[in-house]
Amino acid sequence: MSKYAVALAFLLIISGCGGSPDTAAPTTTVFLAPTQAPTTTVVPTTTVAATTTAAPTTTAAPTTTVVPTTTVAPTTTAAPTTTAAPTTTVVPTTTVAPTTTAPTTTTAAPTTAAPTTTAAPTTTTAAPTYPIVKVSAPDFSASTSYTPFPESLQSAFLTALSNEFEAFDQKMGWSAAVYQNGMLWSDAIGLANESTPMTTSTPMAIMSTSKTFLSALILSQVEGGLYALDDLISVLLADHNGYQSVNKSLIPDASVEQHLRMASGVQELSTTSVEAYLQSLDPNWKPSDALTLVSGPPIPPGTHNYTATSSFLLGLVAEHKGGADLHTLYRTEFFEPLSLKAGLLPHIQTPTNMSSTYADLTNYGGDPGWGNVQDVVFYRDLDYWEAEGRRNWSCCGVVSTPESIARWGYELFSPNGSAVSANVRQQLIDSFQDLTEKAGGPWLYGMHVAMKEQRLSDGTVIQTYGHPGGGSGATSDLFYVPLLDLAIALQANTEDIFQRATCARRGGLYSDEPWLSPSDCVAREIIDAVNDQ
Repeated sequence: MSKYAVALAFLLIISGCGGSPDTAAPTTTVFLAPTQAPTTTVVPTTTVAATTTAAPTTTAAPTTTVVPTTTVAPTTTAAPTTTAAPTTTVVPTTTVAPTTTAPTTTTAAPTTAAPTTTAAPTTTTAAPTYPIVKVSAPDFSASTSYTPFPESLQSAFLTALSNEFEAFDQKMGWSAAVYQNGMLWSDAIGLANESTPMTTSTPMAIMSTSKTFLSALILSQVEGGLYALDDLISVLLADHNGYQSVNKSLIPDASVEQHLRMASGVQELSTTSVEAYLQSLDPNWKPSDALTLVSGPPIPPGTHNYTATSSFLLGLVAEHKGGADLHTLYRTEFFEPLSLKAGLLPHIQTPTNMSSTYADLTNYGGDPGWGNVQDVVFYRDLDYWEAEGRRNWSCCGVVSTPESIARWGYELFSPNGSAVSANVRQQLIDSFQDLTEKAGGPWLYGMHVAMKEQRLSDGTVIQTYGHPGGGSGATSDLFYVPLLDLAIALQANTEDIFQRATCARRGGLYSDEPWLSPSDCVAREIIDAVNDQ
């Protein structure tokens, strides 16, 4: 650990580097990769400052430095080295009343004493054991079992991807997929790292797009009777040792639903501190450790305040009541039943073909310039994605490919999908209510999902459901289009979401919407092509 002692001594002496991409001259003392997430204020409507961080170049030694601007709220991320099912076993059906024998009928005792209330049935489950033991990463190879789109549409999809990609001065690699009721298109362009082409099988971090898995799991557990949307986190985690060990004065007594809506009042995790850096290196890390990083006292619940803290708290509830670690819950509930090639860091081993990521290195404690984030001194001798997994975890820790994420968006939001029940799907769609500002412009935020309006070339305005993600040097976006029953997923190994999109530049088709992200431009071209066929 001597090299980390030297690094930390260096960190404590200097300032003016690192931090999140929403500051032009960061001043934090530890340089952890920022993760993009919607900002926490109630939004303006149509005037949102465009973010402008450039996409990486296709060369191994990029030179331009562009610092992301204001729409990125750092998320915390976590990535331990462990996963797999907890070592203790789940005791699914035994209902134990505290001191008296509770009747095991439809009205189980909530948490204490007399079993007369009509709370959700109590099931005793074994909490996951930490530190976790990592399991193998999935095979991310592309599928060959789906019907292709017509060649004319395939050509249009690739043109949409190429047009936006080639317009950037700094770029590395993009990958995209489109899925519609059994038809699949996917393609990739550029480089995964300085010497490896990007392919449709290259796994990348999907960052905050991961939240769509968390919301689906939470609502499915609620539907299954494990707890209720109006249950307080403090009650659900009353016997969770990790939660009980943290400073509760910084965690408001908010409900599951308030945390899903990002309206709990809890403040963001401080991810640029020495403590956060040490946590990202700790092989004994557990998710509740992140709660020691809460940055300040809460604000009154009810106001939209986008934080990774809410996602971490919900992840703890899902594990505690579900009786397994979060990756195992995702795997058994979604990944395996839907044949999705995905995994949650840090529970899985870092995939051997994981893409490198590229960004303005000053945001990661590096020298001025644009380049490979993993080459910064603080990450050079580490498993970068393991450390990032500990910082991202339930907020932003899923690793996958656009093919699987496009299919996930379809299975989640389409009336033909099978990821969740019709009731849970409708809850998600009905939850969009808080107008928020974030990278890519105004969104209506719901229960860890977001709705965005897209204007097509003929002036038609349509809705899309999904969630964007960015940070740690990566970008992700998911759009489900109800009008066409179509899902689009885009991923990049650069922070392209912070750039100004070509279609929104002066003279562009959407120059009156300067907040648009590059993903928006690609998605609109794809939607136009399908809509016009």
